[in-house]
Amino acid sequence: MGSAKQFYPGAIDYSGRMSAGYRRGRALSPETAATWAAIVAPFIRQGTNTRILDLGSGTGRFAELFARVFEAHVVGVEPSTPMLAGGRRQRSAEARCVCGRLRGGYPIAKAKL
Repeated sequence: MGSAKQFYPGAIDYSGRMSAGYRRGRALSPETAATWAAIVAPFIRQGTNTRILDLGSGTGRFAELFARVFEAHVVGVEPSTPMLAGGRRQRSAEARCVCGRLRGGYPIAKAKL
């Protein structure tokens, strides 16, 4: 019998098997997509050139949703290349996702988005 694996919250490996079926296993139903859009809507300044930053975008499923619903340009930032690859075929031109990570945390409190 092998040794038990240690669990570290927030340290999920998205580069292996997790990324292969993530999009399929976490698909948004129309009802769930509408709920998420309604929750986020009060925080979106709609108009021409609306831009949204999706940190930890995974396969880009929310980037796609927000681009469509809010008619926005969305940039998703995801550190896992396999997660990005898992959604590449479905993304529109308005939902661009790139591989990267922020060093030193997320300075959201100081930033004006």
